[in-house]
Amino acid sequence: MIKIQLTEENILKCNDRCQEMVDYFNEVGVGEYGHNKPKSTMKGLKGEVAFDQWVSDKLPDSLIERSYNDFKNRKAPDFKLGQRITEIKSIDKEYWRDMGRMIPPKQLKAYKRKNALVIWACSTARKEDNEVWLMGWNNAKDFTSFNSKEVVTICNNVHLYREQDMRSMNSLLEAKKPEEKKQYEKVRLI
Repeated sequence: MIKIQLTEENILKCNDRCQEMVDYFNEVGVGEYGHNKPKSTMKGLKGEVAFDQWVSDKLPDSLIERSYNDFKNRKAPDFKLGQRITEIKSIDKEYWRDMGRMIPPKQLKAYKRKNALVIWACSTARKEDNEVWLMGWNNAKDFTSFNSKEVVTICNNVHLYREQDMRSMNSLLEAKKPEEKKQYEKVRLI
């Protein structure tokens, strides 16, 4: 687990982007798309920005494709690391123990088909809270090979219920030393 401190500038960007997203989805008739609310959107944005901040220190920009800002393209992944689609899933810190590592079945099916990586993040919707925790990651296919079960919360989900089945953030990349960033050619794709 890695603690990220978002800058005040990034928090303000998250707040502005959250409002843009809510306005856009209300305007196009999707409303608060599905069951997502502005607070959920803010938590998600914080997770994406925190991951961006973390991975930018680990990989050269040429290996990072950032799509999370293009919220109008709902089919675009949050990121691509090398060729791997990478999705960020954020949840409120207080719910992590019981509800962390969950994905709705339709999303999970699409993630498996795309061989996506899933990054787990914890944050809050409070603007003044700049801490985000990158808890770990999984291959979407881990939900087949590890212990997972279907659960119902505010929607149907598939829960990777054993925290030890989540991989550590540091294991995501074949990291050497920061000064060797230019030599990185591959994102670890296990």
